[in-house]
Amino acid sequence: MKKKNLFNKLFITVFVALLVACGSENRDSKEAAEGNDNNVSPVKIFENDYSQIMKFTLNPGEEQDENEGNLRLVYSLSDYTLDWYEQGESLGEKSWKQGDVHVHTPGKHMGKNTGDTQAEWIVFTHKGKELPEFDVKDLENDVNAVASNFASQIYDDEHFRVSEVKLPANESIPSHDGINRVIYSLSGYTINYQIGDSEPFEKVFKNGEAHWHEPGKHALKNIGNTEAHYLVISFK
Repeated sequence: MKKKNLFNKLFITVFVALLVACGSENRDSKEAAEGNDNNVSPVKIFENDYSQIMKFTLNPGEEQDENEGNLRLVYSLSDYTLDWYEQGESLGEKSWKQGDVHVHTPGKHMGKNTGDTQAEWIVFTHKGKELPEFDVKDLENDVNAVASNFASQIYDDEHFRVSEVKLPANESIPSHDGINRVIYSLSGYTINYQIGDSEPFEKVFKNGEAHWHEPGKHALKNIGNTEAHYLVISFK
C-alpha cells in the first residue's frame, strides 16, 4: 500500500513538472512570436534571370528582416525616415522623399521605420547574371531624347538609368531605343505597343505591375482614358 501511494505521489510530481515545462515553453514561444511582430517581409513583384523586384511597406515602428542584398536600385513611393543598418552597424537615420532614387551596393542590411508615416519603396535588384547582348551602344536615342515633353531622366550611373514617363491619353512616343529594362507602372493604363516594324498590339497594365523588356526599337501610344505613368529602369 505504501509503495502504491509513493508511486502515485511520484507520478503526480512528474505530471505537474511536465505541465509546468510545457506551459513555460508555450509562453516562451508566444513571447518570441510577439517579439517578431514588428518584423515585416517584402512582397515580390517580379523576377526573372536578371532582376528581382520587391515592394517594402513598413508602418511606424516596424522593421524589415536583415537580408543579404545584391546591387540594387531603390525608388521611394512615399516620404519616410528609417534607422538604417549595414553589415550589422547602424548608419543612423536616413530620410527619403516620394520619387527619390538611390543605389545600394551588395551586403547585409535592414531598416526600421522611425518616422510617423508609412514607408513604401520598390527595390530593383540586379541579380548579377550577364545581360542579353544588344546592338545599342548608348542611350542617346532613348525615351528622354524623343519625348522630352513626356519623359524625364531622374537617375543615371554606370549600372542603371531611370526615366519617369507621364504620357497623357491619346498621346504617342515615337520609335526609340531601349536596352535591357524593367517597366514599373505607377498608374493603370492601356497602350498600343509596337516593336520595330511589326504591327502594334494592345497592352494593359495595372498600378504596381512590373515587366521586363529586352533591347530593341519600340514605339507606343496611350489609347486609354488615363495618363500612362511608369518608370523605365534600364540595366547597363
